[in-house]
Amino acid sequence: MIVENKPNYYIGTITYVESDPLGLLTKDRLYHEAVVSVPGVFENVLAFPARTNLDEPKVGDLVVVCSWDPLYNSYCTYEKLKENDFVGFRSNGKMVQINHEKIVVGVFDESTEYKDDDVPDVSKLAHLEMDKEGNITVHAAKDITVNGDANCTITIKGNNTVTINGNNSVKIDGNSELEVGGNLNAKVSGNMDVEASGSANIKAGGSAKIDSPSVTITGGQLTVEGSCSPTGSGGFCGIPVCPLTGAPHIGTIISGT
Repeated sequence: MIVENKPNYYIGTITYVESDPLGLLTKDRLYHEAVVSVPGVFENVLAFPARTNLDEPKVGDLVVVCSWDPLYNSYCTYEKLKENDFVGFRSNGKMVQINHEKIVVGVFDESTEYKDDDVPDVSKLAHLEMDKEGNITVHAAKDITVNGDANCTITIKGNNTVTINGNNSVKIDGNSELEVGGNLNAKVSGNMDVEASGSANIKAGGSAKIDSPSVTITGGQLTVEGSCSPTGSGGFCGIPVCPLTGAPHIGTIISGT
């Protein structure tokens, strides 16, 4: 004789998500296993989440329980019923939330206690927001790391403004190169220091100008090649030798700067 054993569906309640007295829950909460009860049918039976169930279970949640073995209830699955306006999922301190304004992907403290209709606070740890206006906001309580392959290229297109607030330090390990296809303007509101441990070269294809009320060159020695033609004014001597004695008046090296 063949006994037909079709699955039965019930409306039940989650009674435990961890530390159940029967010892049915043996895996980490990450796997969303739960103990469920169906009034008048059975109590405290181990149930596994349906494949589409991403939001973590909470004690007291109403769920649709499927008993695949109604005779012994040896294998049950559950699906959470939506009873609030939260769209997304929360699981072991991670959250994805979608609403009319934006999508939020974030991390929150795993020990946070929240109700099924609550939105855990992800502002204190890492979170990413993308709104309907096209804005993207990234917040990190600690470090942000971008890893790429050996030939990774990061491209920012469009007319963009990059703003860094606060006291910041940018450190580049290894050899680096800055190439600008158009003009480059560097403006500093306060003081500016440029220091090179080795040699420094400044080369311009056109004219170069230093505009300052006071220019001081220090460090030891200044070498200037070339010659000066007398113009009647200016700070350079245009007479190579003394007309009377023949002693040299000019040189290419200035020491003691």
